[in-house]
Amino acid sequence: MHRPAPTRATFLKAGALALAAVACGCTSAPIPGTASQAPDGPYRERLIDQLDLPLPVFDNWEIVDAARQPTRQDRHADVRDISPQDCAVDATSTRAADDVIYGGTRWTGAQGSGPNGQAFTVSVHASNPAQTDDLTDYLSACAQTEFETPSGRAKSMLARTSAVAQAGFDEVIGFSEVRTRGQQTTSGLTVVGRANSLALVLVFTNSGDLDTADATAVWKAAAEKFGKNG
Repeated sequence: MHRPAPTRATFLKAGALALAAVACGCTSAPIPGTASQAPDGPYRERLIDQLDLPLPVFDNWEIVDAARQPTRQDRHADVRDISPQDCAVDATSTRAADDVIYGGTRWTGAQGSGPNGQAFTVSVHASNPAQTDDLTDYLSACAQTEFETPSGRAKSMLARTSAVAQAGFDEVIGFSEVRTRGQQTTSGLTVVGRANSLALVLVFTNSGDLDTADATAVWKAAAEKFGKNG
């Protein structure tokens, strides 16, 4: 089967990020003042291209340079009235956990999409001082939450996962998320790997049950590319 050549897109202004819409059924406007890196930014060589994804599973996928840096607002867009309250969007524990995923002083990212609505971002963040223990504590305290969305009441279930490649990182933390609203289910996998002063972050989402094999394959490819250029 013919494999399409890698495609990269350069954006002069921050645009809407589709990834969060898969997870929460919504879209998010750009955050004012959010910095955007050029596609050949400081860490672009450490991020996967289309040719780094294994065949034949990823034949019809596409990777482009991310339009803008992912933020915690993407994850929580249009989510409100969370129970328990200690897990609310602006709660101290939630903000501390988000800092592990989205923090850092410099950033470069890529995003991918699959033929069945799968989506992911892979980002490299520099100099993120956030403590991974904060994310661990949040996953334990907020393993099950309920919240309101514009489409109705929804539930979220979080779970730590060890089914991700850890070689080459000082530490790796990953978790899955399943959100349900009525008969609709969306799933995701988030992985953070740290090496020296850099962090590699994957956020993968799809409708239905988690495409675990695809998600972990993307992480494996991203981790290998990150390590080769370290």
